[in-house]
Amino acid sequence: RFQPGTVSPTLSDIGIAKTASHRWQVMAGPDDETFGAWVAEMVNADAEITEAAWYRYAWRLMQPERPEPEAPEGTYQVIVCDPPWPMEKIERDCAPNQVDLDYPTMSLMELESLPIPAADDCHLFLWTTQRFLPAAFGLLTAWGFRYVCTFVWHKPGGFQPFGLPQYNCEFVLYARKGSPAFTDTKALPTCFSAPRGAHSEKPEAFYDMLRRTTRGTRLDMFNRRSIAGFDGWGNEAAL
Repeated sequence: RFQPGTVSPTLSDIGIAKTASHRWQVMAGPDDETFGAWVAEMVNADAEITEAAWYRYAWRLMQPERPEPEAPEGTYQVIVCDPPWPMEKIERDCAPNQVDLDYPTMSLMELESLPIPAADDCHLFLWTTQRFLPAAFGLLTAWGFRYVCTFVWHKPGGFQPFGLPQYNCEFVLYARKGSPAFTDTKALPTCFSAPRGAHSEKPEAFYDMLRRTTRGTRLDMFNRRSIAGFDGWGNEAAL
């Protein structure tokens, strides 16, 4: 078993023929919600899920390790934070043979102690999912922010646990420190629809909304891509 941070292995190192390479990439490619839904459709569940999970996990271990990001300097008037919640596996009660996510996570204690570079007057937009919604309110308190309201991203489709409703939305808790003001509150609904992207990638429509309704320095914490108008802090910020 290869651990992150070691020299990346090759297919032959772990006894896999080159002809299986395409299968590995197909299994490693989808976001976790899509992968979970796909796993649910497997016929010979135990054997197939074990194989799929191994392909997905091992292929991702073979990818180059990303360096730890440098902490941001200064303070910000607008902060978007998509924490690496401690979600180690796909949330499926009936599929125990699953894989870790493809990015490093943090414990709730680590997240609570995280220094937030907030200005005296600061907007905070904290992304969370169904599972970590209660914990997200705890983070706001730990970070010294006052909760105001919740934005809801309505997604086309989403992950559905066995025997439960489909999780086709994500939440953004809006909180503030001091007395920040929106520059425009027209067409600023707390519920918005936007297409899904790669795993954990937040919709551009959300950032368009913030660029239009806020001003000042902006930070996107734990972002996985470069966002116009925002400084980035995350393992994949420069990708």
